[in-house]
Amino acid sequence: DLAFKEIGGLASTKDFLYVSDTGNNVVLKYDIAGYSNNDSSLRNRRNYIELVGGFGSETRQTKFVRPTKLAASSTELAVFDSGNKTIKLFDNEFNFITRISSIDFSKETFGAMNFDPDFGSLYIVTFRDITTNDITVRTTFLYRFSGTGYRFKEQFIMNDTLSITDNEVVNSLSFSGTDS
Repeated sequence: DLAFKEIGGLASTKDFLYVSDTGNNVVLKYDIAGYSNNDSSLRNRRNYIELVGGFGSETRQTKFVRPTKLAASSTELAVFDSGNKTIKLFDNEFNFITRISSIDFSKETFGAMNFDPDFGSLYIVTFRDITTNDITVRTTFLYRFSGTGYRFKEQFIMNDTLSITDNEVVNSLSFSGTDS
């Protein structure tokens, strides 16, 4: 019976579905195990478990201003808090882990993020229009956060640029389900 104002993003694991509602400033968690394990009593049922959020500043661990994109692993959830220009990480029980605010989202546009299932790193893709000698190119950046509390950060400037004329952007990031 929960009413969504504006769905901003979805992420799922084998057992859970996470939905960000940007209009209500919350992230909701649903049990969807019946879909993946073909349990006849739970099949095709989405069972609401809990939510985290409400309106609040960047420093409020469990509050958001327009949470949008989500990324989920079996143990963690990353939420792009677009209004506060930060990424907040939680364990799968909505316990706050850390906040990633080392990317300057006032200069770079958030594109996508996802967890690497093999190495437990969080990858984030951003882009920025850079002008040099009156020529503007849309440059893509890839960040990798790992380690305890996701404090370790690597930044890679991607060689391929996006087309400004065609308004190309990054919308998603995915990893192979097969360990390679």
